[in-house]
Amino acid sequence: MKVTLDTLKALGACAEHKELFARLWPGGVEVTRETCRAATAAGLDLDWFANHALPADARAAYIAATLPAYDTYSRTTASANGTYHKTARNAARAMDAAVLSAPPAYDAYGARQAAGVAYDAAMELATERRNTVRASNTMSNR
Repeated sequence: MKVTLDTLKALGACAEHKELFARLWPGGVEVTRETCRAATAAGLDLDWFANHALPADARAAYIAATLPAYDTYSRTTASANGTYHKTARNAARAMDAAVLSAPPAYDAYGARQAAGVAYDAAMELATERRNTVRASNTMSNR
């Protein structure tokens, strides 16, 4: 089976993967074990491709062949995923508490920001006036 950029466009591949595929195989590529390894190493999603490009019987064979690895992956990562989500929730709660307790700091930041804008405007005006005076002095010295 040969895959081209037009194949991926017709299947509705995302722009990022079409761009990556076009860089790797500008003239298209024959699907082989080696090109599948190269595609995976480059970050292309073979599961997406299998689900969108393979005929039903080939897709069923692909699912049957990859299911044991997927199950092992799911069991192996379940504990890590649970820990990650618990930690992320706790971090979000801590951040919410910090944000709620920080209005004085935000107010001070807002005041500092407004002072900075006023300073920049005053400096711009002073620079314009200085340039006007210099131009006037240059003209009168001629």
